[in-house]
Amino acid sequence: MRNGVAGVLIVAVLGLSSCAGGSSSGTSTTQPSPSTTAAPTTTTSLVVITSPTWFSTPSTNISCAVSADSARCDIVERTWTPPAKPADCPLDWGSSLVVGAGQVARFACNSDTVYRPEVQVPFGRRVVDGSMSCDVVTEGVTCRADDGHGFFLSRESYRLF
Repeated sequence: MRNGVAGVLIVAVLGLSSCAGGSSSGTSTTQPSPSTTAAPTTTTSLVVITSPTWFSTPSTNISCAVSADSARCDIVERTWTPPAKPADCPLDWGSSLVVGAGQVARFACNSDTVYRPEVQVPFGRRVVDGSMSCDVVTEGVTCRADDGHGFFLSRESYRLF
């Protein structure tokens, strides 16, 4: 991926509905049912990305890279403990989550970072590129592929789905 934002089109959408259903109130909220692991999201605007980009949350604690077929987020500070580092991971472990189109979300074994605090996406926005989207809300970041696989990441918790 290239560093930076290329071809950013910002579209304010007042009647944007979440992935689960419609609402015309200007803000839609999806609460997970007891049988789902999806994180609640509130989206009032849409940021459409036409090429790979990096961004951070306003707190700069979470940074993400989104492309047409994958999304990865790194976290700086967390209060949760990641799963044990796999024996086949000789690199950094526990602070990066990734999801790819057609793949289950997982922790990433990597030696780099997508931390880019200089480009911030405000809370209440959705970043979209191809089959990937990331919702940035005060509770954390939820990234998902069109097939429904994804993750939620925050200082307090994470979920893979």
